[in-house]
Amino acid sequence: MPGYLSSALTPSGFYTFRNGWDNKSTVMVLKASPPGKFHAQPDNGTFELWVKGRNFTPDAGAYVYSGDAAINKMRDWYRQTRVHNTLTLDNQNMVVTKAVQNKWQAGDYLDVLTYTNPSYNELNHQRSILFIDQQYFLIVDRAIGKATGTLSVHFQLKEDSNPVFDKAGKKVYTSYPDGNNLLIQSLNTDNLSLAEEKSKVSYEYMKETERPAFSFEKPKTDAQTQQFVSILCPYSGNTVPQITIKENEGNDYEKGNINLTISIDGKKSKVKAKLY
Repeated sequence: MPGYLSSALTPSGFYTFRNGWDNKSTVMVLKASPPGKFHAQPDNGTFELWVKGRNFTPDAGAYVYSGDAAINKMRDWYRQTRVHNTLTLDNQNMVVTKAVQNKWQAGDYLDVLTYTNPSYNELNHQRSILFIDQQYFLIVDRAIGKATGTLSVHFQLKEDSNPVFDKAGKKVYTSYPDGNNLLIQSLNTDNLSLAEEKSKVSYEYMKETERPAFSFEKPKTDAQTQQFVSILCPYSGNTVPQITIKENEGNDYEKGNINLTISIDGKKSKVKAKLY
């Protein structure tokens, strides 16, 4: 096995967070790439998250390659930004996929990636991913620019995940009977809603399956930066973790200063980091 865990393939824009090299490991592979022309999809920021051999957030897949107008219409459905795990403005496809790495740092207890993508006209998407204690992920999404509309941070789940949508608690969790489960929760304190969405996944050519999906949504009405703070917490068993977050003195998302206390079932972790 390699002598390292998390790693960055910076020129191609693929980043891997991992806590091991076997099939019991937690592994997130994220794309934040330069332009990929015809072969790429408008999906910078999307990721797959594997835990104990299960891919909880599979990529939409290809379904079909290209052909006449009818075939291309089917192909375009799978290319949509909103059916990937990333941010959209008014559910439209991102116009530019040209991510710039702001920070990459891998360590024993904390891995940090921050990149910025000029996704839309007058709107940059800055995403920071923190892999904390080699156990769970904190994602900070910031929509920066003058553009206005509805912001959505999308999550696509595996077709057999049987998720529970807790709209009041702003969280979604899977219900696998084997106890290998995932909680995705918004930690925002401002006005934000959880919306169920329809999605599909294709593992084989011209074969597709419906699957659950959702997004955290909020309006952007002016040039002020809007942000989403989400946690992805794998857990064992059927008892959903209770998670809270506390902003400590000096925590400033705008300046990229993170000083948080995250409590999971009463166990507190202090997270300090520079995002860029």
